[in-house]
Amino acid sequence: MAVVGGSIAGCAAAVAGTGAGYDVVVHERTERGFADRGFGIAVPPGLLDEWVKAGYLDPAMPFLPVTERAWLHTTDRGAERELWRQPMEVAVCNWYLLWRSLRARVERADYRPGSRVDGVHRDGDAGGATVLVDGEEHRYDLVVGADGHRSVVRGLVAPEAVPEYAGYALWRGCLPESALSRAVVREAERALVTVVFPGGHGIFYLMPATDGGRLLNWGVYMFPPAGTPYDPSAAYPPGADPELAARVKDVARRHFPARWAEVVESCADSAIAVQPMVDLPLPRYAASGVVLAGDAGALTRPHTASGAVKAIEDARCLERALRATRAPGEALSRYDAERREEANRLTALGRRIGRAQVEETPDWQTMGPAEMAAWTRTTLSGTAHYLYRDTGDDTA
Repeated sequence: MAVVGGSIAGCAAAVAGTGAGYDVVVHERTERGFADRGFGIAVPPGLLDEWVKAGYLDPAMPFLPVTERAWLHTTDRGAERELWRQPMEVAVCNWYLLWRSLRARVERADYRPGSRVDGVHRDGDAGGATVLVDGEEHRYDLVVGADGHRSVVRGLVAPEAVPEYAGYALWRGCLPESALSRAVVREAERALVTVVFPGGHGIFYLMPATDGGRLLNWGVYMFPPAGTPYDPSAAYPPGADPELAARVKDVARRHFPARWAEVVESCADSAIAVQPMVDLPLPRYAASGVVLAGDAGALTRPHTASGAVKAIEDARCLERALRATRAPGEALSRYDAERREEANRLTALGRRIGRAQVEETPDWQTMGPAEMAAWTRTTLSGTAHYLYRDTGDDTA
């Protein structure tokens, strides 16, 4: 088995492949690792336990528990007002620490950093696929495309699928706990904080740092300035555009309660990244000799907090399918049916959340706990999601 891409989805797929009895080679184009990807990930605690028991993660991987979500906004008079304190149970992880834990479980695979894949083609009736790496062809019985949102492999499975830009973006940043006010730390220890405003919202939460301390991760979803030249196929690295960094600070200053605006304004421009929102449902997740995993498959907006979850669950499903039968076609059919349905469900949910929380936000001044719960039920439309447990509706 070849795995194209060696981040979270790729490492998880490698664990799955070796667990199912395959000899696995991971082709990862970067040589320097992923230490710069230090943003936070929210995971259901029960699922985190399952990953540890299944051998995908080290039980010592650090996380921070969160038990509620505070929804805040700024009143017309500039005061902070709580709209809803929603019970919520999640484990917050650091992307890099999660990847590092997965990477340590890939010891039985051949992980090749600096191995850039230039192309992949299926071998027709013979089954399997051939991977072109540095001008050399390598044939495999199965290729897993885990090469992210600009996937090379996706074109073999669903060539007609093109990611769609939603028209808005996510600004991200992190600050060490030492740079925060005590008031911010106290609230972030208690809850995941969501600050809403007309045309968007911000989120704030603590997560483990690589040095054993804690970081505050923040993100703001909103529309970019009119006329902003965007390539929606790419994420902008930190510091890529000082004008966009100034934009998010201005919005925070005008719309956030003072202590949360201070967090955004304290972040150096060079540490702020911008991610255009794109999504992509897929008609297929597998073809003869090739499957997709993680963001190489269907894309869902980060509102669903499901990128890493989807990637690891893709891998676990693939392992089950490969273990269940030695007939490759049957295994890939099982995988396709299960993961395509789940990924497209999440993509649709991400679009509904984006519409409700960015594109068509309500009049926040009129919202309270009952209105927030009803609004959330409408957004979920019967779809279960771990970030929205207590809405007064058992189906959600």
